[in-house]
Amino acid sequence: QRMGFLIQDLLELTRFEAGAVPLAKERLDWTALCRNTMQRFQPQYETAGLRLVGEGPITPAWIVADGRRIEQIVDNLLVNALRYGHAPGTVTLALTAAAAAERHRLVVADDGPGFPPEDLRHVFDRFYRGSRATATKGSGLGLAIVKEIVRLHGGTVSAQNREPHGAQVAVELPAA
Repeated sequence: QRMGFLIQDLLELTRFEAGAVPLAKERLDWTALCRNTMQRFQPQYETAGLRLVGEGPITPAWIVADGRRIEQIVDNLLVNALRYGHAPGTVTLALTAAAAAERHRLVVADDGPGFPPEDLRHVFDRFYRGSRATATKGSGLGLAIVKEIVRLHGGTVSAQNREPHGAQVAVELPAA
């Protein structure tokens, strides 16, 4: 089953990179999508002893995007934060306006160990699993898929460590 998921992820990433995935773009509220995704993940976080909290304005954040693919971005980021978070910890999902409201910015941040400095520049590379990832399941494709979906939507993605500890991944997409 794990091999099947790996092959599926790899095929999907290859199709994204080749531009062979048609996007069903529509005007959607990224705030509502994030809120719904967080509700879906809440039981998993509670079971793991982690808190999942939302921050930022409750106002709509309109984007023109493929809702299924944007949800996939949020899913992948929340799965990673869940996978590498340590109980009792907190994962924060914040959605704000960026760059004079021409873009919306989603940040998923945790208070876990963060990225080892030597891994930070590789976290979006396909199959890259950092030194702290060896004890967890995963294919090393999740963040590479996030990067490609964001690119196809005209956005940017970045990762960095937080002080005194923790990591965050930020996604910016053009506002509608």
